Amino acid sequence: MLVNVQVHVSKGQVWIEIPQAKLKVNIPDIVACETSTRQIVALGQTADEIKAEAPDQWERHSNQIEFRPAFDTNRFEPELTVTVLRYYASKAQARIRPGLIVRFLGLYIDQFHYDLEIPGYGNLLTKTQNKLVRLLRTLPCMRRCTVNGKRVLGR
Repeated sequence: MLVNVQVHVSKGQVWIEIPQAKLKVNIPDIVACETSTRQIVALGQTADEIKAEAPDQWERHSNQIEFRPAFDTNRFEPELTVTVLRYYASKAQARIRPGLIVRFLGLYIDQFHYDLEIPGYGNLLTKTQNKLVRLLRTLPCMRRCTVNGKRVLGR
């Protein structure tokens, strides 16, 4: 199955749409990560929102959490960008193919086409752009990827 992953970044917001999975997300471009491991704690939530959801855990761990944008090219980290994309691709795959065995088979027959619109991407160092492309190759079912209309992977 061909799965289209559309990502549009604008003014600190991230819109992700994956029609085949009936998945639409509109969140602030903010990722809460554990400082030492860079493990993602929350997507699109501020410190106040996380604190409201889990006040006890926030009190114990707030000094170990940092907030970063995933798609802001002024502080661009390709690893974080791809981690966020991997999370939503996995979520889409689980919706499209419920059940572990069916999902496993989907890894061999599904093809994901990513269409990313990231303002300022063209101004990133070539080294940073190449790193992003290298990491994008690791996404499950990667078939093709365009960034700001330019094909960077696939046919």
